[in-house]
Amino acid sequence: MNGEKAKVLTYYYNDGAKFWGLIIPQRTLTYTIYNDTMVGEVFNSTMEGESTEFEGKKASSIQKGISTKSDVIALLGKPSGEVLYPVIKDKNGRGMVYAYSYARFAGMLTSYNNYLLVVSIDDKNIVTDVSYKVDDVEQIKG
Repeated sequence: MNGEKAKVLTYYYNDGAKFWGLIIPQRTLTYTIYNDTMVGEVFNSTMEGESTEFEGKKASSIQKGISTKSDVIALLGKPSGEVLYPVIKDKNGRGMVYAYSYARFAGMLTSYNNYLLVVSIDDKNIVTDVSYKVDDVEQIKG
């Protein structure tokens, strides 16, 4: 991450899909450790009542240098995680994370989808960077 090595620990729970074609109920909690300090915590869930699904298409309206932390929360809701350097580029900034991953049960052809939005903010809560990936492919790159 940004040229630095970090440890990533993920805790995972899966309930198993009840019917063919449905999203598999699951939740994960991921911690990132750098130099013996926790620099990231991200929660992801497809469970009813705690889903971290967000409207990724709205990410394109976030403007670097103009949008604020409050603007982003008003647009997308509460983030599902927070990260620091080296997960983000700015050594003094903070990153708000919106993460949603799911698997749709289809036997041998189970499909997987991942959505990850990281919005970096400075000490004045102004957006400094936006990165949005769908299935690890950049949609928006700061």
